[in-house]
Amino acid sequence: MDIINRYKKLATDTALFTVSTFASKLLSIFMLPFYTNILTASDYGTADMITTTVSLIFPVLTMGICDGVLRFCLDKDSDKKAIFTIGLRIVLAGTALLVIATPILLVIGIPPLLVSMFLFTYITVVFTNMLNQFSRGIGETKVFAISGFLATATTIGFNILFLVGLKWGLAGYLLSTILSNTVCIIYVCVAVGIKKYIYLNKKLPKETQKEMLKYSVPLIPNSIAWWINLSSSRYLLTFLVGASANGIYAVANRLPTIITSLSDVFIRAWQLSAVSEFNAEDRNSFYRRVYRYYNAVIVLGCSAIILGIQVIAKILFSAEFYEGWRIAPFLMVSATFSAFSGFIGSLYTACKNTRTIFHTTVMGAAINLLLSVLLIPFLQGVGAGLASLISFIVIWAVRTFTISSGFESVQLGHPKYLLSYGLLIVQSCVLTFECPYYYLLMIVIFAAIVLLYWEEIVSAVKGGYRFLKCKGGKV
Repeated sequence: MDIINRYKKLATDTALFTVSTFASKLLSIFMLPFYTNILTASDYGTADMITTTVSLIFPVLTMGICDGVLRFCLDKDSDKKAIFTIGLRIVLAGTALLVIATPILLVIGIPPLLVSMFLFTYITVVFTNMLNQFSRGIGETKVFAISGFLATATTIGFNILFLVGLKWGLAGYLLSTILSNTVCIIYVCVAVGIKKYIYLNKKLPKETQKEMLKYSVPLIPNSIAWWINLSSSRYLLTFLVGASANGIYAVANRLPTIITSLSDVFIRAWQLSAVSEFNAEDRNSFYRRVYRYYNAVIVLGCSAIILGIQVIAKILFSAEFYEGWRIAPFLMVSATFSAFSGFIGSLYTACKNTRTIFHTTVMGAAINLLLSVLLIPFLQGVGAGLASLISFIVIWAVRTFTISSGFESVQLGHPKYLLSYGLLIVQSCVLTFECPYYYLLMIVIFAAIVLLYWEEIVSAVKGGYRFLKCKGGKV
């Protein structure tokens, strides 16, 4: 692929995934005043526990096959029909196991309504994920984007109906997610003509299934470890402090959604480009240039949001949740290191090296769990945020400085980047612990980061200007 087309492809995919992912995440942030004024901290904490548990068991019951479906569909001349059918059968088997095990939840005293909500949340989440990954893998990025838009629009519509109109509270909040996912499932099935990708009776190629599981199974412990990094502190907060503390933490964790959404949008597109350009002679110069600007956007965005976090919290959080602003700075920087870890992880994915991804994630998970146990009793939500930050720093550092010799020229550990990361950590500490003249100090730190990335800012502005002139037909 020539230079212009490779950047055009990355930009096009990123734009489509922006519609699908970033817009929906951004709207979920703007919905926070709506949620925090209708749901109590305890209700919000309970809903968060259900979705968090689904994210834990999802990769286990599916054997990580959804990621395998995406990766193997990206290979040229692959049998898309066999790949999807293999994935579908594994997903159905995992769903059947969960249905059989569901009565255990009733025996241990969980209310039937919450059990049914949990079950249907899992079913709709897993099939939505499976279909979306497949649509990306076969090049139907527009279908994927529209699916994300539908998810956003229908979730908001159902929330207004169930929370404001019918006043169903927690049940209405969960039902909105279930019905929204159902709409997406129906849409993707129709849009891609899913029937033509399913073998009903044909014996599937064992070699393909073996290779897919060889790729996907190592992702199971990796997904669990990643879940520990992202979510274990919520269980500890609920157990050690209470559901309300977890509700405040969950709301605070919505602010880093801006960073995680930007990262998620880009990584989804980048993963496709990283794979397609993996065998190109000049791949590292392409990777290096992309990472340079990706790094600048994430760091500058994180610093700017930390600078305005107290104002943002006053606008978005009700009084019961306002204290969450103190947790958010550490979570913001944690999301930043998670974003960089994800970029490096895509390089490992491109060469199908999932073992290294697993080892680094497990290391971070162990540190997160240990620090959460030690810090939460003393610092509560702030302790959970600090544990998350340290664990993601470890994951990023190990991936950056142990990546194979073939990627050294990408310059993932450039001194300028390291300095900017250090400034972000200082900025988050200054705000969280309200050091003397903390706001002035944060402004100085933000200005220093802008100066560090001034070359990238100017280059991006000039590039944007040239693009607009071309679009206007002036050159």
